[in-house]
Amino acid sequence: MFSLNTEDIKISLKELSGLFRFIPLIFLAPLPFAIDTVLSKDLFKGRVRLEDVLPLLGGISVQDFTTMIIDLVIRFLVFLVPAVLSYIIYSILREIAPKQQRSSQAKTKHIMMSVSMGWLIIALISALPYVLSSTLSPVDAVFESVSGWSTTGMTLIKDLESAPRDILFYRSLTQWLGGLGIIFTALSVFMRKGTVAMDYYTPEKGEKRIKPSIRGTVTEIWKIYGVYTVICFILLYLAGMGLYDALNHSMSVLATGGFSTHNDNIGFFQDRPAILIISVLFMFVGSISFFVHFRLFEGKIGFLIQNLEFRYMLTLIALASIAISVVLYLHDPSLGVNAVIQAVIHAVSAMTTTGFSIVDLSKWPEAAQILLIPLMYIGGFYGSTAGGIKILRFILLIEIILYSIKKLTLPKTAIIRIKIGNSHVEGEEIFNVFGSAAAYLLIMFIGALLLMSEYTATQSFFLSASAIGNVGLINVSPDHWFAMSITSKVILSFLMWAGRLEILPVLVFLNSLYLKKRTPNFQA
Repeated sequence: MFSLNTEDIKISLKELSGLFRFIPLIFLAPLPFAIDTVLSKDLFKGRVRLEDVLPLLGGISVQDFTTMIIDLVIRFLVFLVPAVLSYIIYSILREIAPKQQRSSQAKTKHIMMSVSMGWLIIALISALPYVLSSTLSPVDAVFESVSGWSTTGMTLIKDLESAPRDILFYRSLTQWLGGLGIIFTALSVFMRKGTVAMDYYTPEKGEKRIKPSIRGTVTEIWKIYGVYTVICFILLYLAGMGLYDALNHSMSVLATGGFSTHNDNIGFFQDRPAILIISVLFMFVGSISFFVHFRLFEGKIGFLIQNLEFRYMLTLIALASIAISVVLYLHDPSLGVNAVIQAVIHAVSAMTTTGFSIVDLSKWPEAAQILLIPLMYIGGFYGSTAGGIKILRFILLIEIILYSIKKLTLPKTAIIRIKIGNSHVEGEEIFNVFGSAAAYLLIMFIGALLLMSEYTATQSFFLSASAIGNVGLINVSPDHWFAMSITSKVILSFLMWAGRLEILPVLVFLNSLYLKKRTPNFQA
């Protein structure tokens, strides 16, 4: 028999309360765009736009002005309602545990439980603006919200170009903040002292974090993330994007998210190569560990060049790009050099888990689609905004395989150790990596099997890998995608959530919810 583990849940919720202190502020950010959304509507027989509203104010009737104010209040409520609700939840969480309980009681499992519950609760609350604005149904809204916070980028908004500007900004903002969230999660859960990831990224003696304290580390990451976003925004604008598009896409690409303001994604900008080049560049930036970025800001350029993950990423993308180019060219020789362009952009998009696309992948041959699946499974760097199992884990899996081969071929007296960079990997860490990678693969496989009730085998495995890898690429036609069943939406939403948390915190969360009751052992 099992009972609800109330003690662990209380401690975890207490830990979670600190996060919810800042959530209400997120819903206030889109309010300026809500004003723009109202003024850009045909409230006054098409006469009013944001850029010329001031000259027209003098000629607006009382009835039209009243209508505008009412509409503005309603539009504000779209974001103010979830802001108030999240503050209420924060107040409840703050009081849910006894006053004497402190964070010192929290163990790793409590942090994992807090992270799992936090991402789920925030995603549910963040679905409200989509519902209150009548943009999406409740189920679709939860899907969109999970996709945003998990930085996946799958969308159920059919016509992005006619969607409200405040909603599009809001979903880009959730991606941008979701990207930061997973970095902080990696820092607190997966990159603790003594783990292979932390040892690998801090080879200098005595350095264990970017800064001595967690607070200092978080502050530095905020600065780096913000600087890159501003640089990306400026470059996209100079390359020909409008201010609004540049703002949304800069947030999306830094978070390796994939949300766009256009139905054709970044394929909308295919006639402006500079935009595509900048997008590809910042896909790499977002997928590289912020521990590496900190070294780069210190002027240590060699830190990136010598980085094993970086070399693996370039090699895998190059091999995949060559293979996909050949497949595309053989399938349609008329593509010419476009076969290479499509292959490179989508290989980078898949491995950095950004999910930007310039063509309809459902029209690609199945062989080319399948070649993207391993890249989506591997993903980007540890401590980056990218998804997947992470390149460092993949490297360790390769090293373990090589270790096994050496143990079988070399004399028994040979001393062999598994080493990543300057760090030796011990047994417990090997089990953790194997367990995480295997669980990830198993859940991806189960998700694909469940999706086969609606999609082909190739489509199912591709979508499952894309969702759990937080990539966002889809290989089904738009008509088929937007006709998706509720069951498939729930499956993909779960995969996005579990994948963003790198599986183990979700499994720990589900396992820790209940305690097995001890039964008396009666002996004769």
